[in-house]
Amino acid sequence: MPALPRRPTRPSALTAACALAAAATLAPVPAPARAEVAPRAAASPAWTARLERACAAPSREFAAKAERIARWAALEHRLFRGHEVGLDGRIWRFGNTETENEPLDDATRREIDTRDTRSWERVVTYWENGLGLGRSPALSAQVALDAINLPRLALDPAIGRISAEWLGRIPQLVQQAAIANRPWSAAFVSHVMRQADLGPAFAYSEMHATFIADAMSQTFADLAEPGPDAGARSGSAPRAFRGCPPETTSLRPGDLLCFTRDATVGPLSFAQLAEVHRTAAGEAAARGTAAQASRTAFPAHCDVVTRVDAAARRVEVVGGNAWQSVTRRTMRLDARGRLAPALRIPAEETAEQEDRCRSAPECGNLNRKRYLVVLRLR
Repeated sequence: MPALPRRPTRPSALTAACALAAAATLAPVPAPARAEVAPRAAASPAWTARLERACAAPSREFAAKAERIARWAALEHRLFRGHEVGLDGRIWRFGNTETENEPLDDATRREIDTRDTRSWERVVTYWENGLGLGRSPALSAQVALDAINLPRLALDPAIGRISAEWLGRIPQLVQQAAIANRPWSAAFVSHVMRQADLGPAFAYSEMHATFIADAMSQTFADLAEPGPDAGARSGSAPRAFRGCPPETTSLRPGDLLCFTRDATVGPLSFAQLAEVHRTAAGEAAARGTAAQASRTAFPAHCDVVTRVDAAARRVEVVGGNAWQSVTRRTMRLDARGRLAPALRIPAEETAEQEDRCRSAPECGNLNRKRYLVVLRLR
């Protein structure tokens, strides 16, 4: 999302003071680094077979959390009155968006006992609860300055100062501007995991790549291979998720279905994703340290699987900051409960081909993504 335009006017003392106060409690979100992808996957057939068996096995240690994760994601969509995308990949219901003053669903508000009343307030809660921040999302000083300059539109020409009504709205305007300027989809997932009581078993983060890396590290550990964080994980709490290939994994409620957001950066398939982590692990082992986060970071997005209808071959997923809302998508499954192949963009399809395909009826829909990994509860 683009940053708000900067105004050339010099901020007043009031503006500067408010900006500094806002920025003092907030930290900017770093942009994800480029993950370096090996030219080919090096997984052996035996390793792949063990992985598929592990991913198909029933969840054990964290099985009880699946229902809570799915329930909280579904509740957040209902509360937010968010968008809905149908089987045809089109938005058929356009709901509230991130910075609006539209009311949240009142019945759901009472059910979950929240003080939030507006959609933008709920996004602030995702940041606050998901990442353990103060009562504002991550925000830079310049964003605060840009946001606080907005009330200049309400200058009273008769007295030459900001009216009392607009002065009182400055804190809200700062938060709304911050929301519009910072992707919050990973904060949404982190919030859902906290509500589901995953505790230290989840890698809460403002970047999806962080908890993808955490799950992939657990995958290597489960299959007796060192993961990227193996050096730092000894004695740590068990992880809730492992990474599984979407091509062979039947979806379940509580799963996270993740895709890459940029075909020019990072891995384009599960095999490439696994090789990125295998390479990072090898380099870390050679140094005797944990893998560097920059080696496994890339632009990504994860949705929570909330409902699976095996008989109808349908799955529902909910994600935050999807078209600036909490969005529910309904997608087709194959006969074995895996995401339908037509919705999975193949690794060999170039970014240019993907762009051209968007205008074609057979693939130009919002459900067609470069799905990389299913994060499966262990």
